[in-house]
Amino acid sequence: MGEGTLGWASTGGEVGINNSIGGLQAQRTAILELGHIVDFFYMTPDMREAIIKLWHPDIPDDHEWFGSTRYWDRNGEAYSTLFLWAFADEELWIDAGYSHKPSKELAAQLRAILLPNIAMR
Repeated sequence: MGEGTLGWASTGGEVGINNSIGGLQAQRTAILELGHIVDFFYMTPDMREAIIKLWHPDIPDDHEWFGSTRYWDRNGEAYSTLFLWAFADEELWIDAGYSHKPSKELAAQLRAILLPNIAMR
């Protein structure tokens, strides 16, 4: 793992957490990386499009989730931060500084996109 790297997830289904971190930082990192695994193996193109519309509701958007954009420093990381907000206790929340900011409202909308049957109840 590179210096300064807290964790990683691979499209092969592997997740790693830097063994030099602990406590809240380790918990946050694990949930962020789980968000990537959910993205790689569960999410559909329609789900990804709906998430991009959360960030850009009124304007056309040229973001591609995978492909020509830099997933690891744009869409993927901003989504994973929002995933943390959607599925963790508030104590674990962080704002990683991406231009796509997380919020309680967006987190609730993300849960509805990822878990539509549960959100309907």
